[in-house]
Amino acid sequence: NWRAERVPPMATEPFAPFAQELMPWLNYGFGVTWQDVGDIIRDRLLPVLRTSAELRAWGSTALEGESAEQQVRALVDALVDTVEGGDSELMVGSSAAESYSNRRGNRLGILAAVLVEHEWQVDLVLTRPWNERTKRLTVPTLDAFPAALLRARLGDEEVWVDMREERRGVNHINPLFQNADGLVLPLSDPRQAVSIIDRLPSFPNPDLVEEVTVRAEVRPSGDARISFRMPLRGGQAEQLLERVDSVPSDQIEMIYRQMAVSLFPGADEVSGEIERGESGATIHLELTAPRACEHESGELVCRSLVLSNPLVPVLASLPERRYPLVLRVPIERRLQLDLVAPDGWRAVTR
Repeated sequence: NWRAERVPPMATEPFAPFAQELMPWLNYGFGVTWQDVGDIIRDRLLPVLRTSAELRAWGSTALEGESAEQQVRALVDALVDTVEGGDSELMVGSSAAESYSNRRGNRLGILAAVLVEHEWQVDLVLTRPWNERTKRLTVPTLDAFPAALLRARLGDEEVWVDMREERRGVNHINPLFQNADGLVLPLSDPRQAVSIIDRLPSFPNPDLVEEVTVRAEVRPSGDARISFRMPLRGGQAEQLLERVDSVPSDQIEMIYRQMAVSLFPGADEVSGEIERGESGATIHLELTAPRACEHESGELVCRSLVLSNPLVPVLASLPERRYPLVLRVPIERRLQLDLVAPDGWRAVTR
């Protein structure tokens, strides 16, 4: 029996890492290898690959295209349209045939079963967030790699699938798992040994690129009339739309004003709209920013139009922080500023 003694309580801080990342780890083992761990997991997963005549007929129809990637995309499109997402993308307690018959859950299992049936080389890759790469590998455990991906090969072509991303998950995996390590479980031939993959591939991540367009018509007083546009994709777009849809229509203007003030302090005369599209949503704000530009030595200096907002939210500010700050930030930010100077003035750069 193990017992923790004299362990001080952990103070909570906003935007701190998960508690398990802050506490010391104690790993212990009894001669178990990663092959042992992989075999245990794979033995549980092999029944998931059980198909049926109905599933085989559907898979043969859905798996179409000239290249391997096109075939997998067609199959994933049909899968998302046909089978609801369940509690997990991979359900050990349900076969692919059962899940397809119920039209719910186990999408990754169904996908793997169809590809194995059609003689693809299929590997289940268990992984974890990239910042945990190479940690705690000395003592193999069943819960070391909690997330499941699929790697499929047809001839010389290789396709990765992350069903959490649904249609976007074909030859793309969530940025959280890119460049991470993982445990590879061959499914097409269970006699093959399991292995550790040192680094998963990386893919372009357009959802983590911020594109902001600002048009500012500056007045001689320093005030500016501003048109602001910013496309959002993925989770950010979903959160924005959920927030807007959750308030009465007569309160939406208040949300636009909150957005405007967070970008341009003191913003006034605010109006806005949200354009919805297949790839996400676009925020469009019209506002007046008082003192957007300040008179200095015969010049108008427009510092507030650079949009160099602090990355740390107000809620994360503390007199003293003990733990690291964890924030999701864009990997790239593109700002296009169209500055219209007042009559008789011209724009210069410093």
